[in-house]
Amino acid sequence: MRAAKMSGAWPLLGIIGYLAVGVSFGNQMVHPASVAGLIVVGLASVLILITGVMWFVWCFKICIARQRSGWLGLLLLIPGVNLVMFTYLAFAD
Repeated sequence: MRAAKMSGAWPLLGIIGYLAVGVSFGNQMVHPASVAGLIVVGLASVLILITGVMWFVWCFKICIARQRSGWLGLLLLIPGVNLVMFTYLAFAD
């Protein structure tokens, strides 16, 4: 996150979203069809969506920080291809 000049708090939002759903429904604290369940799912969905947008932005910023085209960030979003791209970004001069 430092290389892309982004706050380290962004990933925490996604983690909180996943934990909110997992803990609430895994421990049966709230029923998914109840109002409280809908609120938990709604808030968690927003946090997870924010994390997805953050990941998209991070992919572009990390490519720019490595002085490559920001469009290479699209390849970081493709599972499997991203492993090759991370290696390329790490070792390319």
